[in-house]
Amino acid sequence: EGLCQSDVLDLDFFVGRLADESPECNALVAETQLLQMQKHLSVLDFYAKSALVLHDEKNKLGHHFAKRLHKHQREEAREVEPLLMKAALQHGSSKPRMARLFYLDRLYYDKIHGFTKNQYCDSNFQLQKEQPEHWISQNQEIQAYVDCLCVKQQPSLWCDAHHAEPLALLQPKVVQDMQEASRKLNSLLQTGSAVGVP
Repeated sequence: EGLCQSDVLDLDFFVGRLADESPECNALVAETQLLQMQKHLSVLDFYAKSALVLHDEKNKLGHHFAKRLHKHQREEAREVEPLLMKAALQHGSSKPRMARLFYLDRLYYDKIHGFTKNQYCDSNFQLQKEQPEHWISQNQEIQAYVDCLCVKQQPSLWCDAHHAEPLALLQPKVVQDMQEASRKLNSLLQTGSAVGVP
């Protein structure tokens, strides 16, 4: 009991064994791994270029980023993402730096998120128009972020930093609501009362 759960299974062994046994699975696993690797490389590239844009003598972002890349200095290096966000907030009034971050959004946003900034904005505007009572349309924290990113057209890194705390506070409620919806759906499916089930 409880041994067939994703946190217990050795997925590396399972996927490796499956890939070894089947050429079709091997190609599928390799393609999936390649897509994940490309996404991580895009994030790394975005962070590296953002660090260069925001680097100054005070924050030394470039140095922190370089330490994260060096195998022997990785342990002592600080996480780069919080440093990037802090620097983005500090340089928010610098039009040249914000313009460069905005340019990086045009290059990397879709590679990191799987959709363009315009697609994200359009989907939010469409939801607000078609379903104004939807919880996302009603949520002030989400709409403040959408306003920052889509209306004011600020760089995503600046909006992420500026709205990080309120959105982080919202996350547990969203997870809880999704888990509750999943439980209700599973209950419906188990009782056979779902739409289309005779």
